[in-house]
Amino acid sequence: MHTPLRTAAVAVFAAAVLALAGCTSAGTEAGTATPSVVTIAFQDGGVSIDPSQALGLTADSLVLATYDTLVKYHAEDGQMVAGEYDPSIAESWTTSEDGLTWTFSLRDDVTFQSGNPLTAADVKFSLDRGIGTTFWELGKIEDVVVIDDYTVDVNLTEANPGLLDYIGMYSMSILDQETVEAVGDVTAQDTWLDTNTAGTGPYILDSWDPATEAKLHANPDYFGEGPAIENVTIRFVPEMATQIQQLEQDDVQLIYNIPFQNIEDLASSDTVSVIEVPAGNTNWMTMNNTTEPFTDVRVRQALAYATPYDDIVESALLGHGVRDKSPLSPITPGYDGDVYPYDYDLDKAQELLEEAGYADGFEFTTLVANSNTLGSTAATLMQESFAEVGVTMNISTVTSQQLSEQRMDAESIFGSWLSFINLPRYHLGFLIHSEGSANYAHYSNPQVDALMDEAQYLEGDEAQAKWTQLQALVAEDAPWINLFTENATVGVNRSLEGYTGYVDQLLRIADLHYAE
Repeated sequence: MHTPLRTAAVAVFAAAVLALAGCTSAGTEAGTATPSVVTIAFQDGGVSIDPSQALGLTADSLVLATYDTLVKYHAEDGQMVAGEYDPSIAESWTTSEDGLTWTFSLRDDVTFQSGNPLTAADVKFSLDRGIGTTFWELGKIEDVVVIDDYTVDVNLTEANPGLLDYIGMYSMSILDQETVEAVGDVTAQDTWLDTNTAGTGPYILDSWDPATEAKLHANPDYFGEGPAIENVTIRFVPEMATQIQQLEQDDVQLIYNIPFQNIEDLASSDTVSVIEVPAGNTNWMTMNNTTEPFTDVRVRQALAYATPYDDIVESALLGHGVRDKSPLSPITPGYDGDVYPYDYDLDKAQELLEEAGYADGFEFTTLVANSNTLGSTAATLMQESFAEVGVTMNISTVTSQQLSEQRMDAESIFGSWLSFINLPRYHLGFLIHSEGSANYAHYSNPQVDALMDEAQYLEGDEAQAKWTQLQALVAEDAPWINLFTENATVGVNRSLEGYTGYVDQLLRIADLHYAE
């Protein structure tokens, strides 16, 4: 990727590491955790640990612990270094002069946890599982060709200087082809991978019960530097109050997503450090652009004007975040909130509804996941405000699984998105592009699609001009309502070190260790 475009993200995560360093340097007594054991608490157990299907903190962290990719994102002094990569399964790589072929030379000493040796055939098998997906389209991948047992070519449809950002993602983890194919046909393989691992990673998954906990132990035959902590337990504790209590009592040593109302008290603890940094999340309410009345842009614009943005930021975030005025997050390169025209204006909302033929309002249903507490707060405030212009918004609270199953057909949903590659084309390619796999609003504007392609490899003012033009078009079309970006929060035992800030905000368990 173009390093100048990623400066903001690096600065953010550098701040996270400095915050952690500042906290751990305090003269406090270390916790009582056993150096060979760490216990982590996440809110849920995840749905699938298939690298190509895993979603959410738990599933993604388990994939990162049990699999490897061809390359890894480089980190120094506890922070990710944008645009730099370390060898992993691939010991080296080269690019053709035209940028269309990337050749990866593999290590010849890597074995899967099954004992099977890793070869180029496994790499092709693994990467080919992504054929036809948005991920492949964004990476510009055409095909993967085995050259010999330890050499593989990745051919592109067009030059992509940022290919390694994609190759390094957990979605591109390398699977044990022999083990997976022994399960049966492709359908059977996919089902099996939902609950089993077939990787080379630093940890071996001993058990995983999404209702209770997961247990892992260090892989004794790992080809790289093995983890410092031998045994890991991840508890699935939905109640944050319980997580916080367990962290304070040293029953767990790390938790994510601390509620904002608890940060001040927890940060004053002698045994706990709190990391809080601006994040790349975007939060929004979609309106299905193919379903009436949202087929009329004036209706969508009206609801954007009827949204009480300041009240939402104050009530939901308690000062731990900012209003978002773009489909991009404020820390994403290319962000321009100046072109988003919507502020709270009920008179303007009523005027637009009358023009669209909905002077008496209308009724619709929006979906909110029960785990999305910030979204629920926003939805309640918006429900009250919409009623002022005659619009009845029914709020249907569903599980995350139900939201996943229903979101593409819903009239509206409240959602949140964190792009693991902090570049505008990656983020918008999923959410705004007419063929994006997460385009829950069913938004389509060929001019917006074209601008994405034109701007993706530009730099500086030329790039910013394109991204500003694109955001202005999207704002005019109002396919959804941009709401806010909340800060990321992590609580750790003061004796636990090694937490590294990556753009994806995921936990690399193998990096953790206790202070000596």
